[in-house]
Amino acid sequence: MDTHIVVCQQSIVVTIRGSMGVEEAHALRANLLSCIRGGLSIVVIKMADLQYIDSTGLGALSAINKCALKAGGKVTLSGLNGMVARLIHLSQLDQYFDIQN
Repeated sequence: MDTHIVVCQQSIVVTIRGSMGVEEAHALRANLLSCIRGGLSIVVIKMADLQYIDSTGLGALSAINKCALKAGGKVTLSGLNGMVARLIHLSQLDQYFDIQN
């Protein structure tokens, strides 16, 4: 997985490419939770080029969202498509995230 993180004022924009498995999910979770706890509670995750995500990745997204909401922010998932979009929908996570395509 290739991840690019940009900090813009009080928000974080993350672009994810490739596949998110166990190791990548843990790294993303740790990085973003640290940023959120540091005061950057608005998170946009661009996922247009993410081809695969497993249950650990879905769990990491949920943990990131929970932390952001607790800090008064939110997580927006953008560019969902293909299998990733189907998994987000089937797991009903689309009810908990701001989704933009």
